[in-house]
Amino acid sequence: MPEIIKKLLAVISFAGQLLTFSRGGTPIKQVIDIGQLIRQTAEFVLTGSGIKLKFQMDDELWSADVDKGQISQVVTNLLINVKQAIVKNGNIAIQGNNIILPLNNQWHLNLGNYVKFVFQDDGPGIPAKHLDQIFDPFFTTKSQGSGLGLASVYSIIQRHKGAVTVHSKEGEGAAFTFLLPATGKAAPTAQVIKDIKADQQRKVRILIMDDEKPIRDLATALLMKMGHRPAVAETGELALEIFSKALNEGDPFELVILDLTVPGAMGGAEIIDDLKRLKPELKAIVSSGYASDPVMADFEKYGFDAVLVKPYLLKEMENLIREILN
Repeated sequence: MPEIIKKLLAVISFAGQLLTFSRGGTPIKQVIDIGQLIRQTAEFVLTGSGIKLKFQMDDELWSADVDKGQISQVVTNLLINVKQAIVKNGNIAIQGNNIILPLNNQWHLNLGNYVKFVFQDDGPGIPAKHLDQIFDPFFTTKSQGSGLGLASVYSIIQRHKGAVTVHSKEGEGAAFTFLLPATGKAAPTAQVIKDIKADQQRKVRILIMDDEKPIRDLATALLMKMGHRPAVAETGELALEIFSKALNEGDPFELVILDLTVPGAMGGAEIIDDLKRLKPELKAIVSSGYASDPVMADFEKYGFDAVLVKPYLLKEMENLIREILN
């Protein structure tokens, strides 16, 4: 992955963690194969790290009704913590099990079915004096740390009505354990999408509206890599102007990706009706970093075709765009 993309992802991830506290981080839930999500995220985060990854998952792990972006952030933050702690090549085992909790359980959770995950590493461990503070916002022992990583983990799991704990002894590694409520619903079968080279893809014009420059730059880089023709706007007002001009010049946009809210200006929620009046067949994605606005949870009602939760990766955006345009 190019260094600039890594840096942009880091900036956006930090912004998302801040939003977890400042906006409340209401989960945008869907029933998913939670084991697959954790496996894919872990493999991506540890690629090239030298850390050996081992999975021990129940064969028929229950599904969970969760926010994919937020649970991916949980996994990412836990593994970044491991990467920073392990100086040389190390090992981490991720265990996933179905459990049924009784009343008055040690987790202080409601009676019911849960999926339990344990992230066990063989790093240096955590000093006992730090264990009670490990999930506190802005607590860090690292010179360049933000102190939001593990605090975000705790906040996200709590908002999913789960629980998270840590057990560690210096010199013996650390084990982070979290539980999420399981659902009786089956996760939708993942659609198998074949990789298509950029020059074989249908190229379309896509307009990205977002007030954060790192996000505009990242989205532009990802879309260009896919072979599309992106344009960007900082505000809803500018997006309307660019969209109208392109339509009048006979080179219209087929898809727009709109930030839900823009401080001091029009956001996606304010301009979607105007855009669709100009071009009724327009496809639109609403994007946000864990905003608690009801538009994200009921996007079709507000004129959008899909939701893209920040931060997002190339494959996630690629699959969503293919699905919408097809």
